[in-house]
Amino acid sequence: MKQRIMVFMLVVIGVFTIPFIASGQSPTLNLLAGEKATITCQGQKLVLSRESSTKASASCTANSNPSPTNTPTSSTPPPPPTATPVASVPLCPDHDPTKWHALYDEARNCHYNHEHHSDPREGDNIFGPVAALYGGQEISYPWQTFSDRGLENDVKHEGYKWVVRKNMDCSSRFTDGCLTDFRMQVHFIASAVDATVRYHSFWLEARGCREDNPEVCGIIRTGGWADYGRLMVDNQHIPLPGDPPAPTNSNKLHYIQTGNSRFTTWYGGNRIATTAIQTSRMWGLINPNDPYQLHLFCPDFKCRNNNSTMQAHAIGFVIRANELDQDGDGLVNYEGYTNRHGEIVSGCTEVGLDCVPLQIINMPTGLFQYRDDEHGRGNDGGINFDTSPEGEYWIAYPN
Repeated sequence: MKQRIMVFMLVVIGVFTIPFIASGQSPTLNLLAGEKATITCQGQKLVLSRESSTKASASCTANSNPSPTNTPTSSTPPPPPTATPVASVPLCPDHDPTKWHALYDEARNCHYNHEHHSDPREGDNIFGPVAALYGGQEISYPWQTFSDRGLENDVKHEGYKWVVRKNMDCSSRFTDGCLTDFRMQVHFIASAVDATVRYHSFWLEARGCREDNPEVCGIIRTGGWADYGRLMVDNQHIPLPGDPPAPTNSNKLHYIQTGNSRFTTWYGGNRIATTAIQTSRMWGLINPNDPYQLHLFCPDFKCRNNNSTMQAHAIGFVIRANELDQDGDGLVNYEGYTNRHGEIVSGCTEVGLDCVPLQIINMPTGLFQYRDDEHGRGNDGGINFDTSPEGEYWIAYPN
């Protein structure tokens, strides 16, 4: 590959560093398929502007040598350390159930027996501080689900998982627009304990753009309870109390004979959002004759069937023009509340079970979706968050 030196236009930014010398010229770099490049500005600031899915421009502004200033104080805490876990560290004695954590805690030099997937602070540069609309709580929220056993975060805390995706191409096969970025928290324990439950809580922040005009983009923040409908095993409905009275598009798909029993896809959402998720690391299969029976592929937890992956299969939302586009210009700006099912409500004075924040900023009307039909990055259904050292198994049920 030839050395690329002076660059304004680039297709893919990646591995090779390209020093840029500000000279007033506007050279062009054409990359072949598979090639990657990095651009470096020796001036004051590098400004990137995407023109299409195959073309972007960069400009390097002159260095004006400004006077030094004090480093500003950030309201967002820095991401946790990402050092390689050390073998044989002890189990962490306790932790704050409202705070996100990975499997390994470098600061305390201990490990947990569960993890919460992606660090939600990875999305702060797009969506701002985590949970800003409901008090900054990183794990769970005021509209958590509940049962006769107690609140979701008290009895099934380990099941809260974050998924963060950023800088994706604007592509949507079935809808008006795409998602280029999203940050989502869902509750998902891939075993009988959650597969037999119809509703699970969620929070979604997403940046959506029109596919026919990717420069027209907006942001939505919404949450509530996702309705995952009926339990299906080998394409057969397993009746449960509280099932929808008729079939819907919301289903939890599990397999024994007709597919991989370690793989599941849950299709669900509420009136505004779609939250379809999947994993290839089920804790155990679902017994169609006794769906509440806990089955574990590894009762001693010494295998990787531990719900340590989760792929966002279909994530999206709908902006209804007849409800929200008051001036008919095709763009919506709105701030208010919905109930847990995604229906707009009035009279809310604080966040609660049926007062879930809804914020829409410059969002085009229509249906927007991110969809992954390749089942994640790699071959096992998503990013793997089990960072246990070789030969050790830190994760325990019900991660």
